[in-house]
Amino acid sequence: MKKIRTMMVWAVLLGSLAMEKMDGDELFAEVVKRVNALQDCRVKFKLYSSWGKDQAVHSLAFEEAEYLREPRLYYQRRTRVEANYKEQGGSGFQEIYRGSEDISELLMPGALRALGLIKLFPEDPKGFGMNGGNLKTMAPWDMVNGFERMARLGKVSVTSISREGKSLLVFDIVQNPGTYYFSGVNRGRLFVDAKTLLPLRFEWWYPGQSEAECWLEYQEFAADTGLKPEDIAFEGFKSPFSLIKSPSLQEIEPYLKPLKRTRLPDPAPDFQAVLERFRKAVDGLDSYRADLAMSFRYGRLRLYREGRFAYHKNP
Repeated sequence: MKKIRTMMVWAVLLGSLAMEKMDGDELFAEVVKRVNALQDCRVKFKLYSSWGKDQAVHSLAFEEAEYLREPRLYYQRRTRVEANYKEQGGSGFQEIYRGSEDISELLMPGALRALGLIKLFPEDPKGFGMNGGNLKTMAPWDMVNGFERMARLGKVSVTSISREGKSLLVFDIVQNPGTYYFSGVNRGRLFVDAKTLLPLRFEWWYPGQSEAECWLEYQEFAADTGLKPEDIAFEGFKSPFSLIKSPSLQEIEPYLKPLKRTRLPDPAPDFQAVLERFRKAVDGLDSYRADLAMSFRYGRLRLYREGRFAYHKNP
């Protein structure tokens, strides 16, 4: 037994020495490899989100989550929310992402629970947070892989710090000018445990900001706990009823057919140029009315809308 313990100590020491010789890119690659080797995890975390000048709109959510890699099942529940605006997804809000269907299921808190189960395509705008986060990408391996994509378009540097008696590695990932991760984010910071290489905190930064616009910090992180698909379920909700009616296949089929496109003889004008020409065309008018039809396609989302718009310069 003593011999085995001695061998384990030497293995840790040799691993530490090898890590000390790695540069930022190599260390970060090891973190990506380590996190992607996880089969599941149970976590508790704080999620801060903000928007606008000086982070005028902001919220802090305390959440519990269970993430299973295969089959891909993610569950999150908010236990507390502090926000300076009316947040419908407050304490008690729950959501499950089912990878086999690529569908998100939402269970609202309070009186909105009467709506029952709400199903959304993950690409639906209502499924995103104010900073672009989506349950589909909230598992630690998904977020680490997102940072890895940032690293391909920029540079990675690493520093070692000590916090509350624990050694941490802090990776600073800055994308090349003009490239962005999502919603204008061009910088990420990742804090990991120097021994386990497991993530402790993620930060997302916008250009020119002195503070992170969004961050996620784990309070508890249990890896490879033996989580099973049957463990992923809503708390306090057994009936599958829903007052939100989803359209039938027959109803959406016309929108799923490819759009007929006509190639113009000349290259299409720049979108901003079209808007500028329109602005100049109506600049001399005192009033006008327009009927507008809009067709929208994104992922599996389909929208067709007709509307009437009226404008009068004075008053």
